[in-house]
Amino acid sequence: MPRGMKNGIGARYQDLSGARFGRLVAITDMGRDAHKNAVWLCRCDCGAEKNVSSAQLVSHKTSSCGCLAREMVSERKLVNLTGSRFGKLTVTTRADNSAHGKAMWNVICDCGTEKAVIGSSMTGGRTTSCGCAASERGEQRLTHGMSKSKEYQTWASMIGRCYIESATGYKNYGGRGIKVCDEWRNSFEAFFAHIGVRPSAQHSIDRYPDVDGNYEPGNVRWAISTDQARNKRNNYLVTINEETKTLAEWCESLGLPYGTISSRIRKLGWTPEEALGFRERAAA
Repeated sequence: MPRGMKNGIGARYQDLSGARFGRLVAITDMGRDAHKNAVWLCRCDCGAEKNVSSAQLVSHKTSSCGCLAREMVSERKLVNLTGSRFGKLTVTTRADNSAHGKAMWNVICDCGTEKAVIGSSMTGGRTTSCGCAASERGEQRLTHGMSKSKEYQTWASMIGRCYIESATGYKNYGGRGIKVCDEWRNSFEAFFAHIGVRPSAQHSIDRYPDVDGNYEPGNVRWAISTDQARNKRNNYLVTINEETKTLAEWCESLGLPYGTISSRIRKLGWTPEEALGFRERAAA
């Protein structure tokens, strides 16, 4: 609290030196503002310094250097990582922000070590252990050199949609109980050693032969869209002239684009025969 009052020039003056207002502690009187209020140099708990008028301090309109408002906005946008797993790390609870205001999380490593880690470092794939994994490999940093590759992005997305509820597609993967085997979840290198380089820009990973199975050796391949279309849970079978094939197989055999044909049937209401060109579309 302020330590007394005395009359100032043209305005009542409070000696705020050493007084605390929220995260701010008044340090030095810096003079007057345009409204003849005393201006105090204040130090924030985060370490920043800021000039604040006595009126703003006493009325509690200013209680930090601005870091409090930034943290509140950040907290509202924050994705809850509790229970998520990143490599060897399992997130247990929220920790205090870092000195730079970044969200920190308490984690426990498979080796038993507990520590606080920056959340974005884990979600971005940069931190996957307490440091023991690097020590075991005789390394101190990521050395596979593929953190910006499509293969690495595929691996990170695979883990995200299986274990992070806010990730795109989670309800169709993690929400249905689909998991990533421990070997791949803990190591991009192990995943890459099994699946290899993506054959082309048209390829993405596909769970095959068990579309409802987990991401694990023997059930993952690189596949193009038509291959994946045959492997979908809601695969669309079409019978024409007593011959039954999936829609993807009909498109492939006729040299037609699967997306266009599927859209004609599902969105425009065409019959499969009309969409595939076996029957002329009737005039509306």
